[in-house]
Amino acid sequence: MTEAEWLAATNPTPMLIFLRAKASNRKLRLFSVACCCRIKQLIYSPWDKVLEAAEQFADGLIRPNELLATRAGADAVHGETMAVEAAAASDHFPSKNADDAAGYASEAVARIVAPGYPQNLIAWQTARMFEELAQCAILRDIFGNPFRPVAVERSWLTSTVLLLTERIYQDRAFDQIPILADALQDAGCGNDDILNHLRSDGPHVKGCWALDLVLGKS
Repeated sequence: MTEAEWLAATNPTPMLIFLRAKASNRKLRLFSVACCCRIKQLIYSPWDKVLEAAEQFADGLIRPNELLATRAGADAVHGETMAVEAAAASDHFPSKNADDAAGYASEAVARIVAPGYPQNLIAWQTARMFEELAQCAILRDIFGNPFRPVAVERSWLTSTVLLLTERIYQDRAFDQIPILADALQDAGCGNDDILNHLRSDGPHVKGCWALDLVLGKS
């Protein structure tokens, strides 16, 4: 995959194949969680708790046995729950799991938008296409531009920047991300890639490359 293909991709699968052996288990799982969060209105309890556990596990907040116990308490596998099941897979998390989560999530949306598939084939394909476009945007939020890696300077990491970033991350306060851009700029950051991303409309999710960069997460 070239840089131009990464930036213009409309299907997450080639992007995930490119990331194979490059991406961390954490980031791949957080991408999967973000795909499932887009269909959260379709996910019923206790699968919403499995999704929450998958995110906690990605950040090392719960142990593998706790994730397995949460999954064991859920049953009735449908398209949307299969997406969560893929996101909550075991400790080792290859890109195939992320591709499965994205695929099941986009199929769940298409099934709701275009019931009666394959009679509504065009509507089904259109719904899936728009979901895949959104998933590609999420991948670019989490992984940035892998062809142009960005480094953070320690002088930018003031107490204000670190506290604000941690709060945004923990509280999912992504509406405050532009404020973080201002704080970084005040601290001396002149990197356009970071500042422009933080001031963009997003989407921004847990695992966002710019937030991770400040927090030292990978």
